[in-house]
Amino acid sequence: MPPTTNIVLDDRLLLDYLLEVPTKELRQAVQKRTVFTTGFWYYRLCHAVRSDTVTGALSGPFEKAERRVRELASVALVKLPENVGLLSLRELAPMMAEGVERHRLNVMSLEALAAAMSLNAEIAMAVGSENPLLTTAAKAEGLKVRIVRV
Repeated sequence: MPPTTNIVLDDRLLLDYLLEVPTKELRQAVQKRTVFTTGFWYYRLCHAVRSDTVTGALSGPFEKAERRVRELASVALVKLPENVGLLSLRELAPMMAEGVERHRLNVMSLEALAAAMSLNAEIAMAVGSENPLLTTAAKAEGLKVRIVRV
């Protein structure tokens, strides 16, 4: 299998990437890689940042950022920057349907797995957002998973 040049970031890591406040671990993870996320992870991040009623692991760091950084990130969330790839469900849905037969995953995890398989990408999840079922499925499919401190 060729070396992994793509990485799929979960919503928590995507937040730090868009806020341009990545930890050293995240900087190393994305270095010389093409960054992707999934539609569901992107949606969860948009919802957390836009909602006045949601508080948690995603909205907390966003609220703590400087005002200018928050404004830039809000713009980036409305239109995901070109440097972050996002595959269409048109492409991923058939793989997801096939994957559900092999792995007991929810639709969000199936999308992440299908995206990583399609891209031959490493999946990166933030500490505290680890998904053991997704990790097991990814490894069964020959993919790497990285847990990143934020």
